[in-house]
Amino acid sequence: MTTKFALYDFNGTPTAHYVVDTIDVPKPALEKTVSHHIVIIDRSGSMWGVMDSTKAMVEKVMTVEEFQHSEMLLTLISYSSFGDYTTHFARTKVSEVLAPDSPHVASIRGIRATCLTSASGAMNVALTHVQPTETTAISIHTDGYFNDRSPAAEAKAVDKWIKTVQVEYPNVYANTIAYGNWTDFKMLDRISSNLSGKTVVAKDVKQVYTALHDTSAVLAGRVLPVIKVPGEADAFLAFHNVTQRKVNGSTTDFAVRGVGPDDVTLLYRFKKVAKSAWDRSKVTENADLTPAYIFARAMLAAGRLNEAKFALIGTLDGDLIRTHYKALTASALARFAGDLEDRIAGNRGGYAPLAQPGIGVSGTSILELTTLLNKHTGNYTLNLTEFLSTYNRRSVARLDGKWGDDGTFQPVDTELEPTDKPDAVTVTGFELNNSNATINMQVVRPAVLRRKSSDEVLDMVAGKKVDLKEIRSYTIVGDGEVNVFWFPIRLSSKRLYAALVGMKAIEDVGFDTETVYSVPLGRMPVCPVNQTVDIPGAFNELVRLVIKRGILAACVAGDASATEWTEDQLLALKEVNLTGSLNYSPPSTNPYSDLTEAISAGNVDSYTKYNVTLGDSRMVSVGALYSANEYLARRFAVKVEGAPADAVDKDGFLKKPKFADIRSGKATVAVKALSARTKLGPIDDLMFPIFESFLLKSGFDGSNIAQDGLEISLSLTATEDEIEKIYAEEIRPMAFYIGATGLVPDHWNVEILDAEALEARFPGIEIEKKQKEGTFLVSGTVVIGIFPEVAYFSTEKGMGIVNALRAL
Repeated sequence: MTTKFALYDFNGTPTAHYVVDTIDVPKPALEKTVSHHIVIIDRSGSMWGVMDSTKAMVEKVMTVEEFQHSEMLLTLISYSSFGDYTTHFARTKVSEVLAPDSPHVASIRGIRATCLTSASGAMNVALTHVQPTETTAISIHTDGYFNDRSPAAEAKAVDKWIKTVQVEYPNVYANTIAYGNWTDFKMLDRISSNLSGKTVVAKDVKQVYTALHDTSAVLAGRVLPVIKVPGEADAFLAFHNVTQRKVNGSTTDFAVRGVGPDDVTLLYRFKKVAKSAWDRSKVTENADLTPAYIFARAMLAAGRLNEAKFALIGTLDGDLIRTHYKALTASALARFAGDLEDRIAGNRGGYAPLAQPGIGVSGTSILELTTLLNKHTGNYTLNLTEFLSTYNRRSVARLDGKWGDDGTFQPVDTELEPTDKPDAVTVTGFELNNSNATINMQVVRPAVLRRKSSDEVLDMVAGKKVDLKEIRSYTIVGDGEVNVFWFPIRLSSKRLYAALVGMKAIEDVGFDTETVYSVPLGRMPVCPVNQTVDIPGAFNELVRLVIKRGILAACVAGDASATEWTEDQLLALKEVNLTGSLNYSPPSTNPYSDLTEAISAGNVDSYTKYNVTLGDSRMVSVGALYSANEYLARRFAVKVEGAPADAVDKDGFLKKPKFADIRSGKATVAVKALSARTKLGPIDDLMFPIFESFLLKSGFDGSNIAQDGLEISLSLTATEDEIEKIYAEEIRPMAFYIGATGLVPDHWNVEILDAEALEARFPGIEIEKKQKEGTFLVSGTVVIGIFPEVAYFSTEKGMGIVNALRAL
């Protein structure tokens, strides 16, 4: 059978055309072999809530009829932190496991949740129990991210494991089971798609049971020998096991394992052709939608998100397009994969074709929305009560207070109490992170300081009337995940109303200052869906501007006069947790005294986030630059009239010169003679000419360093605006895409290197120690660094403890 379909971008423009042939794959003869099921179970701390039901489920699976096969072998391994894994029993017949007074059953029932998540050790141990002639299914369970000792180390270990299985263990296939959506779906899908398996996102123990039961049923009926599928140079091939609902694809030779003798299988050949050849084809576009859904699922497993979404758009499936066009994060991609699998299986409920290709929805992205709102600060207020009703915190909650030596929590005796109405609070702005997909919103509310023990309002402290504000930050988007569904606001500007209507963030129901307009953030993509993410080309200009900004900022540092306080007044302020600037700053602590214990108890969990940097052949990021004062001391000598004797060296030069010393107008500056210990590098080549021009020649923009701060301040503001423009137009879209997905945009032609290979490519490049585990994308001399990092958050159980402590 032959059919055809096209890929369409979000605007409905065709980007590729495919002709698809369905090919019969001869099945090899069934051979009598021993079957072996290796179950690898996550017992990290986050599993505390489902550990008992999981153990009961594993025990129950052993009793099903298919598992009573006389030759069936079972191995059970549990894992937690790096190096912490236990083989409960190995290569044991199920009848022995279930024997009366069996130590194996006792071992299962004794599993306890504890610590972090590192599956690679258990996966390696599993291979030691595999025999070459056996058909072996490995079921890997987790409810989180593999990130101990580090996300990068685990990812490398898992990728090495996949390659080992592919080369050395032809009769092994692997299924992965994700407990709910809060897992690293991309990692699990990579394992299963490369090893002829499937990833099941199970929202309850019943679904976990079903996944294990299905695997055991296939093994009990014996499976066919490995089926080898030769690749075709000009085509993408996808093997579809209709019975088991598996899709595996590749452009190269690949092997399919775990096929049951009665399974219905199909092989699809997707051949990309020119538009003219596609038009000449006699078949009707999308005569059968299944190939397009299969192509989308295979592209999703390969990490080629654009092609997966563009194939979906070609199906005109309005329901799925509206639901998944903005999918970027692990949890969203898991839902996307599940819905594609339902469509492939023939479930077309809710399918309502669009009139024409395109995203079928209109509106803006959260990135564009917050940029607009930043330009209209003061023209709207936020209904904080409604906002918090759909807000999901994604960090470890902090407590105002400290832990005592006896292990009890000691809360502070003061608190800020807002005095405005919570339905109309002021948003002072949105801060967009330049290295990951995070947007924070800052809310400022007038407040009074209250002593909790006496219920006294402290309006006078240290002889001064205090006018205080409560400043809070809320993470609207955290590492690509949208943390709040509704953004309810009142508008005081008709211009802002028109702009929001124009970008379809709100409906045009008429401008009214009392109406609360609810912007559905939960339905918006994080980034513009029709924007192409390109490799930035402005690094040299960014470096120049960052160096310039550092110099100007160092010049004006300390210009603002601070309120003078006596020591007694400062002590009085400190007693009620106020700073000399009258900011409320109580001591704060984590809601636990030991992180490992908190994780083991299920109070804290973790996920992997991605930080992104832009660099070149000289440095991985602008963070490698010296600070302005640091570089001043490195390459220049400064004399100041009247400097204290202990501040100068034997030649009269300042030991630790700063730009503030030069601002006095009584300083002389010269290039420092280099010592034998000073080694110049690429960063010196960048920084020295700019410093020399500013210090010894004309300064910046005609300003003079010894003038008053006005010219320098104006130049600093203009420089920061130029930097912001580069970040907004070139760097932030890249950081948001990679930070949300951990993936490279499909169209980038880059070489992927580790730190060692990068240093070999660009000798002398500056890479910080903490960046050594990163992955680097190289295009010419442009270097983009991707650095996975563990992030912790308070679980629902942990928040219960936090709230109880806050009530003390």
